[in-house]
Formats: sequence, structure tokens, C-alpha cells
Amino acid sequence: PNTCRRRLALFIVLLFLLMFTTFSNNVPGSQVILRSTELKERPLAMALNSTIARLTGSIPAPLLFGLGLDRLCLVHSSETCNGGTCLLADNTRVKYLALIVSFVFKSASAIFLLLAWRFYKKNQACRQIASTSDSSNARLC
Repeated sequence: PNTCRRRLALFIVLLFLLMFTTFSNNVPGSQVILRSTELKERPLAMALNSTIARLTGSIPAPLLFGLGLDRLCLVHSSETCNGGTCLLADNTRVKYLALIVSFVFKSASAIFLLLAWRFYKKNQACRQIASTSDSSNARLC
């Protein structure tokens, strides 16, 4: 019982960290969109971001994760011709699948946000150079 409590506490802490990193990416992502678009195009940019996020994340992700879970199934029911539902899955491999998938996509999201932030800063510097009268420096951007 004591090891179960430790594992549960570890699971809750890790789940909290996963949720924290999930939602901490939302604010910088929105800031990047809002700061890199014209004022009149911001509602459209936010709507497109939401639509693309739903189409590329919310729709295929459960299907792909379900496919991964089906491949990790050890025992299927025999109710239907195509294998039926999963009765027993390999829990260790399911844990690693969830960990690897969440780590890869959280890392990719953080990398893309950092790249967007970096290129946005460079773009802002180029705009400031272009606004001055010296056109020789503007060609460097």
C-alpha cells in the first residue's frame, strides 16, 4: 500500500506538470499570433489558429493513439470478425507510449514557439532599420 501511494503521488505530480506545460504554451502561442499580425487581421488569425489546431490535433490524435493502443493489446475479445475490443493491454508499453508521445509533441511545440519568437525579434529589428533613412542596412534583413 505504501508503494502504491508513492506511485500515485508521482503520477499526480507528473500529470500536473504535463497539464501545466500544455496550458503554458497557449499564452505564448496567442501572443505570437497577435503580435505578428496586423490589427485588422488578428481575429482571422486567431480563428485560423483555432481551426488548424482542431483539425491537426483534436481529430487525428485520438485515432492515432487508439491505433497505438490496439497494437499494444495482448488479448482481444472474439465477438466480431476483426478481433473485437481489447481485453488486456501491455500496461508498461502503454505508459511508455503516452510518455513518449507527450514529450515529443510538447518539445516540438516549445521549439516552434522559440523559433517564432526568435524570428519575430529579427523581423522587428529589420522594421526599425527600414524605418530609418539608411537604406544600406535595410538590405541586410
